[in-house]
Amino acid sequence: MFFMWVTNIIFLKNINNIKNICNIACIKNICNMKVSLKMAFSILDGRLSTNIGDVYTMLNFIFSDSLYTHQLPYAMDRVKALNPYWFAFGLGVIAGIKSKHNTNDYNELMNIIDLEYEDFEIELGKIDEKIPFL
Repeated sequence: MFFMWVTNIIFLKNINNIKNICNIACIKNICNMKVSLKMAFSILDGRLSTNIGDVYTMLNFIFSDSLYTHQLPYAMDRVKALNPYWFAFGLGVIAGIKSKHNTNDYNELMNIIDLEYEDFEIELGKIDEKIPFL
């Protein structure tokens, strides 16, 4: 129990550090698209939480492109591989929710996000990389 408490404190401290880095970057106008946590869940967790149009909107913004369906998996792989600070932050938030509520069940997570994180936003950043047409 003590280990879990210490882990949660370390997790929260790291999340705050990442959030401060994100805030500094956003002041410098590096990132500027805010989306709800529920919308971001699709690219953070990989399970569709709103609609596929939102995934296109987010990935098109991130890569400054107009992606085709067959490019989405590669684009997601690049986001995961590059792991930008805003993505790491979002992953940490989702992991914290899963840990706090001891669940990875999709329906439970959607209900929790709807009830407890309705106004929580993730600010997406840009990735300066061209996704090949393949």
